[in-house]
Amino acid sequence: MSDNSPEKTSKIRGENLVPFLAHLSEIREECLAGWPIKSIYNRRAQVLDMSYTQFTRYVNQYIPEKPQKRKTASAVKAEKDPFPTIEKLPTEEKKEAGFKQFIPGPKDPNPKDLW
Repeated sequence: MSDNSPEKTSKIRGENLVPFLAHLSEIREECLAGWPIKSIYNRRAQVLDMSYTQFTRYVNQYIPEKPQKRKTASAVKAEKDPFPTIEKLPTEEKKEAGFKQFIPGPKDPNPKDLW
């Protein structure tokens, strides 16, 4: 019984590393210039013949000096003032007779009030 379908060839472990290392200097330059890794991979997908996941593993292993991701405006603002201060808390003086006023903050309950 002969099968006329083309033989399925399996890759040898580490075989994709050779084309990656051949293009390493170009990939490093583009990473340091700020190009997204996905864009770099898409331009070389046919030549590298590896998955995007494997490409990112090689990038993380061989190009450790990648620039950090940019921070969003809200993240920068949160870093500057992570805990905004409360200027004034309501005081007992502002209470009018007969009306209760909400005072924010933790309050230890009086055990007599619980029963």
